[in-house]
Amino acid sequence: MTPRRGRSRRSAEGSRAPDSDEDVHRVDDVTRRIGEMELVLARFQHTNPPTFSATEGGAKAEAWLVQMEELFDTLEYAPKRD
Repeated sequence: MTPRRGRSRRSAEGSRAPDSDEDVHRVDDVTRRIGEMELVLARFQHTNPPTFSATEGGAKAEAWLVQMEELFDTLEYAPKRD
């Protein structure tokens, strides 16, 4: 049987410890960002945004999206970027 290629990233990463401080900080950062996104999504869903079916076509959805973009422009909302 021939050996499988690309099975593991460990061989490419060398002897780096899997639980290094850098990995822990990355996981913490991702976890924090996910929590923030879930909070934003929950708040958005509480506004009861409209739903659109495929039979309505894209015109209503596009009009709603334009309205939302104008609202964000009016509020001068810009997400934080690290």
